[in-house]
Amino acid sequence: MPIFMFYSRRLLKRPLTLLISLLLPLAFTFGIVVQYQAAVTNEVWLSVADPDVHDAMTHMLDSSGVEWKDIASDQMSHATGVGVRLDGTLNTIHQASGLLDAEVVSTSSGIPAALLTLRLNSMLTTISYLAANTDSTETFREALSTVSAQAPAVQSESSVIGNENSTVLTATFNMVIFVMLLLVMTNVLSFLTDKSNSTTHRVLTTSRNKLAYYTQLVLVYAVLGALELGLMMAVMRYGFNLDLCLDISRVLLLFLAYILLNVFTICLGLLMVSRTTKVSTGRIMVTVVVLPMCMLSGTLWPSSVMPGWMQNCAAALPPNWVVTLNEQFFSGLALDRGVILLRIALLIASCGALFALLSRVRSDNI
Repeated sequence: MPIFMFYSRRLLKRPLTLLISLLLPLAFTFGIVVQYQAAVTNEVWLSVADPDVHDAMTHMLDSSGVEWKDIASDQMSHATGVGVRLDGTLNTIHQASGLLDAEVVSTSSGIPAALLTLRLNSMLTTISYLAANTDSTETFREALSTVSAQAPAVQSESSVIGNENSTVLTATFNMVIFVMLLLVMTNVLSFLTDKSNSTTHRVLTTSRNKLAYYTQLVLVYAVLGALELGLMMAVMRYGFNLDLCLDISRVLLLFLAYILLNVFTICLGLLMVSRTTKVSTGRIMVTVVVLPMCMLSGTLWPSSVMPGWMQNCAAALPPNWVVTLNEQFFSGLALDRGVILLRIALLIASCGALFALLSRVRSDNI
């Protein structure tokens, strides 16, 4: 396979390009996973002046399974997330008959932040009630200690059907589709230079026919895509300790889908290259093709948030087929074999159609 070896060696001689191809998906993975973990972390900050009130509140938070941290009062303006400020001593709180100098602060959005805010307000209401209904500061301290030592009146347990990490896994691997498309299309621009200096023509003379040339060429990018996907899966599983919920059949199907998508992308790029000899025009074509395709396909955001006609357009795009497969594979639920087989068949058919079109391109335009 001389053509495969030639382009493989050329890729290896460009270590920066190879490094970017492998590390860029990991960089996006890191960003998405960190953002996801920050969004679901149940942690609050406390700025409570009185030690007895502080101990009571931390006992309540611990019994609810909520993580917390202390911050100084002068750091409140820079604090993020959900927290509570409670000034005054136990005595002043009691003398004020439960009128607390307190504030619950939330700089986060979403259900976890809303639940934490509700929990903190409930704790302040409890402290206020005890202060207003006790005879002395000592009685207030004892009541506060008793209440905080009790188990929460309502115990809740969460359970998830399927894979609890399906959201972050699907979002991450959808983003990787965008990165793969962008990287492959960008690498395709190097073939414009080969075209202008007759390198492609010389390579074609070593091939039996155009089909053999294209087969070996796309195989290079298929292997690169498999390496990117394998590295990502290893980092997700062993670096971030996320359960992928993939058995061997799902792993093989996932690799097949991403390899076929890479083949489709390189073939589409080669067709674009055949239409021009200018790198500047090639860059414009890459932008015009890749960005709308990714935006419509659901790689950057869910297709469900788009209008109906856009969703219909997305259903005809190969990246959207892989997005659908990601949702199936990472759900942790039983696979819909009809959906999977249809998407795989469509990917194979689209690659075959592009190969047929490439075979009709004149050698002078390759």
